[in-house]
Amino acid sequence: MEENYLIEKWLNNALTAEEKLAFDRMENAQAYREIIDEAQRFEASRQLPPLSFDSIATRMAAKAVPERLSFKRYYQGIAAAAILAIGFLVFWMQSPIESYNSAAGEQLTINLPDASVVTLNAKSQLTYNKDKWSEDRRLDLEGEAFFDVAKGATFSVHTAQGVVKVLGTEFNVKERLGWFEVSCYEGVVQVETATTTKKIYPGEAFRWVEGESSITKSVTTAPTWTKNISSFNEVPIAEVFNDMERQFGIQIDLKISNPNTLFSGAFEHRNLENALQEITKPLNLTYIVLTKDTVSIHDKTE
Repeated sequence: MEENYLIEKWLNNALTAEEKLAFDRMENAQAYREIIDEAQRFEASRQLPPLSFDSIATRMAAKAVPERLSFKRYYQGIAAAAILAIGFLVFWMQSPIESYNSAAGEQLTINLPDASVVTLNAKSQLTYNKDKWSEDRRLDLEGEAFFDVAKGATFSVHTAQGVVKVLGTEFNVKERLGWFEVSCYEGVVQVETATTTKKIYPGEAFRWVEGESSITKSVTTAPTWTKNISSFNEVPIAEVFNDMERQFGIQIDLKISNPNTLFSGAFEHRNLENALQEITKPLNLTYIVLTKDTVSIHDKTE
């Protein structure tokens, strides 16, 4: 991965798990952390003298300069490192990486530079480089989002499990812990995973789970979650309850015999008790609300 790209995402706290490992392996990763520690203290107080930057530079120079280096070269090293530190601070304050995070139960609408619009579902993250947008319409997504893409050059959405490419269309991407699903509502969408490349058309949904792909039909004109309803078509019940956790900001203790039971149905986001009943009753399950943010779900015993 490009070092500058990793640094930009790190500064915005937007690294994926894979990117964080790559960043940690970088030769100067620790030096960058030290610079930011000092820069944050400087920004918070606005009272620190320039010596705080010298202290950063001293540490950086000490790492790069042998112990018996002459005073002249030593201070040249300090000066160079100080310039680097200040430049890095400016870079940090003006980073071109845009990052958006939606909270539990929140939908977040983002207007992109080309008039494309993205709506993030609960607990999702989206990042892109605004400076390169005109030449590379690329986004990185963790979670789920609905895209209304303005026509133009190729528009790509990158996730940990696959890449979605379009020219101008409406589509939904869901990427959650081994679950990758792309639904097309307008135009044509190309989906690329580690094992396959498929084109999907309006009314179709591509699903890739544990290395196996399938295409199903959809009759909706937009993802139902944008209307505060989570709907499922033959989805393991464990993933259904994971979605409920994200929508209501709760924790579910799932104690059922078969969490892989497939479920088709829906629940609304407005009332937790109603949502729990909508899911547990058809599956002959029972639940107990332990606290305002903790629920236990069990098999029903006669």
